[in-house]
Amino acid sequence: MTDAADPLDAWRQDAWDETAAYGIADRAAAIFDRIAALEELGARMRQELIALVKAADLTVEEVAEIYWRFDKVPIAALGEQKEVWAAATEYPYWSWRCQGCGAEVFVKSRSELRDRIKAARDGFRYPVLAPKNTCIDCRTTGFAEREAAWKVQHEQMQQRERKLRTMPYREYLLTPEWQERRKAALKRAGYKCQVCNRSRQLHTHHRTYERRGVELARDLIVLCDECHALYHGKGLLAAHEE
Repeated sequence: MTDAADPLDAWRQDAWDETAAYGIADRAAAIFDRIAALEELGARMRQELIALVKAADLTVEEVAEIYWRFDKVPIAALGEQKEVWAAATEYPYWSWRCQGCGAEVFVKSRSELRDRIKAARDGFRYPVLAPKNTCIDCRTTGFAEREAAWKVQHEQMQQRERKLRTMPYREYLLTPEWQERRKAALKRAGYKCQVCNRSRQLHTHHRTYERRGVELARDLIVLCDECHALYHGKGLLAAHEE
């Protein structure tokens, strides 16, 4: 027993047979006419679908199922907006699992469902875009925890900066913070004196001590020992702190 022919396949074949004998321009025009006819047919079918739904005496559960399963049916065809949303909330159809607490979370609207489907597809193609599937309670808790952790970290940073600013200068030069900034300054200067361009006994010196502990790149200069002594002699550099 063979399967019945698909009417749409027959329509496609008729469309091809009808346009195959034409020139390219005429064939394109004929195809456009077919597309317009299909669009008109689709619009009529949509109107018939809306009329069918409106004429039916639907239960609340049926309204919810049509709302979730057939997104081409507009809300207006199902009834008052508030009543339709109430039905959709009472009889949710789609859900997802919170990755934080494991709770089942129901999708609240068609737009949310579309967004989640799109996010899932984007996340499959580009993992960095994968949605963070956590419920509002977990997100709220997580935000509060991150905020508390940030406050602790921020206070620790401020305490460290105050200590760097007030400790003896020679002790400061031994800290990892200064060593890191010194190495960065040398690298920016190409490991050469920024005055004479020589590479001998280089020193990283402060132009200013205003931001000691959190120096900016412009606060520092790399000098060889001779230029260092020369600049100090002419008072062109900040005096050493004690």
